[in-house]
Amino acid sequence: MSVLAALIGSDDPALLQELLEIFARSLTTIAPKLTAACRAGNAEQVNMLAHQLKSPAQTMGALALGECCAALETAGAADAVAEFATLLAQFTVEMAAVEAALADLTMQPID
Repeated sequence: MSVLAALIGSDDPALLQELLEIFARSLTTIAPKLTAACRAGNAEQVNMLAHQLKSPAQTMGALALGECCAALETAGAADAVAEFATLLAQFTVEMAAVEAALADLTMQPID
């Protein structure tokens, strides 16, 4: 949380909590669509959705998820549909880790 506080220039607990909640909502909106696009082999959608999730993930400190999104974005842009299954498996693992971390952070007071 200290990295996020430094990034936004504020350690206001309410603001940090709000940012976490916004990030969590974007995950719950974009992740299922990205998963469906990968399974459908829709490279254009994979590219777009992975791009939408990449920067917020990196900004919030979910670096491994951000890297996975970057790889999905690149694969989508290259129409490398054959790579989607492997990348989707990695994405699923990283999403689970981020969701667990968010659950811990949003249930505890932010100092």
